[in-house]
Amino acid sequence: MNRLLVAGVVLLGACAQPATVDTTTTTAAVPVTTAPPRVASAPQFETVPCSSTPPVAFAVLCEAFEDIVDGHVDGPEPGSLAAAAALGVDQLEFDGAETLGDFECVVPHESFESLCQAIARRGLERPAPLDELVTAAVRGMFRYGLDPFSVYIPGSDVDVDFDGSGLVIEIGVIVSGRDQAGAVCSPLGGGCRFEVVSVFDFSAAAKGGIGVGDAIVEVDGRAVEGLAPAEATALLAGAPGTEVEIVVVRDGASLTRTLTREDIRFVPTEWDQLEGGYAYFRMNDFSQQAAIDLGAFLQSDVVAGSSGLVLDLRDNPGGLILAAQAVASQFLDGGLVMVERGREYSDEIPVVDGGLARTDLDVAVLVNRGSASASEIVAAVLQERGRAVVVGEPTFGKNLVQWVSESRDGGQLRISIARWETPAGRDIGIRGLEPDVVVRADPNTDVDEVLEAALDVLS
Repeated sequence: MNRLLVAGVVLLGACAQPATVDTTTTTAAVPVTTAPPRVASAPQFETVPCSSTPPVAFAVLCEAFEDIVDGHVDGPEPGSLAAAAALGVDQLEFDGAETLGDFECVVPHESFESLCQAIARRGLERPAPLDELVTAAVRGMFRYGLDPFSVYIPGSDVDVDFDGSGLVIEIGVIVSGRDQAGAVCSPLGGGCRFEVVSVFDFSAAAKGGIGVGDAIVEVDGRAVEGLAPAEATALLAGAPGTEVEIVVVRDGASLTRTLTREDIRFVPTEWDQLEGGYAYFRMNDFSQQAAIDLGAFLQSDVVAGSSGLVLDLRDNPGGLILAAQAVASQFLDGGLVMVERGREYSDEIPVVDGGLARTDLDVAVLVNRGSASASEIVAAVLQERGRAVVVGEPTFGKNLVQWVSESRDGGQLRISIARWETPAGRDIGIRGLEPDVVVRADPNTDVDEVLEAALDVLS
């Protein structure tokens, strides 16, 4: 094993000359000499491989590195991951007074010796416990080395189910990192705002006056700057009945709101018959039940006598790819729903035969910034095939397929293993899907302007 030493510099003060005292006077002064302070040396470390039996924090680093190298869609280089991990250590905020002694540094790759040096340097300048430093390294590897949707959430930070979609159902919002052009960004800070893209009616956020476009800057006293959007989203989540204090910036002014998390459960679907003979079907998620409900709806009397159908996917954060395949297949005849492309594979997702939607049924799909993932898959392929007119605002912009595992500390490792694109090769990641008819909803009116525009199109 290589033994690396990061040496500090020890400054030695010169010896003071003894003072000469004049015995003929009683007023002579004796000079006082203060020796310069000693400068401590940095902790020493010894590198050991992941094949050893590392403590929990290093075990998480090892498994995260292995999963990323084996599966991440972009195939990041070990050196870039090591640099991102070291940056995470450098930027760790820790207020304790603990000192860091000599330590064993577990490395998944030789390039991670730079991480060991960063930990030793921190141990000299701003000490923190070793497990805190290694946890910060894993966070940094995800935060600065990967895409905006790949994230590590330590077990200590997650006490509820966290799906990484931007949806925080307990307070009723969908949030995202957004730059000034509206594109997905990470990490937060500078031109990347932690923005509220949707607020659900009658939710804690709505009752607390949180609005679409608000930028969240603090959660329970913790600044979100420097975090990945998914990390900040996890801070908002929590057990029903608990409180969360958030600070938002709106039109240059800061507003503080304390919200009580609630036990909110989505009804998967809702449907109705609108004036003018139009059928209306709203999907709140892409669960198996939602796909089953759509099949039942398409065979109902509501649709049988309709002249057009509105499929409302607003504020639908997505869900199962198989549900997206089933929903799109109800409206299409043959072909593909999407193509999933990993680093070393390509998987075509076909239309399933037997769609129940009448071929003469005109369709409008409603979307907004809260329409993500599976919602974007369905809207994009129906738009591309000319089967539906898409109405509303540009969508969320998440075209990544993620693999999720539980980390050794009880947290989550969410790693993007593939991107999906439309059958024609369109990639709607980052900026989202552009509707055929763009309508930006006015939150100050009770009129559903997007639905009205869709009915105008159908008529």
